[in-house]
Amino acid sequence: MNLRTKLFLILSTVVMATALSASMVVYHIAGSRLEQNTERRMRQGTLLVSELLQRRFDTELRKFKHWAAMPLVRKTALDYKNPELVAAFDNYFSAVVEQESYTSIYLINHDFDCVASDDPRRIFFPL
Repeated sequence: MNLRTKLFLILSTVVMATALSASMVVYHIAGSRLEQNTERRMRQGTLLVSELLQRRFDTELRKFKHWAAMPLVRKTALDYKNPELVAAFDNYFSAVVEQESYTSIYLINHDFDCVASDDPRRIFFPL
């Protein structure tokens, strides 16, 4: 083999190795950058969903606290054998269930009996 052929083969090998190593470097850099961007966006999405759920939870908790402080609920809880109070509770919370996204609302006593509900058929039946 003459010198020209040897130089051509060596130069071709060097060029191919350089191109291959450059491609590998670009691939790894692009992959790591894509991974970092994906991780950052997932964190942002998670924080957004977390904040949204926390706000929804806080809103529901305020509603529950408001309902628990209502004289109707307190009186019904203390005197749940009074049919007039239970009927008033049932009527009020039937309207709430129709307007809100709740499926049902129950008032439970210390013995875990359903003493009032938006659905009167559920009273004193296990949930």
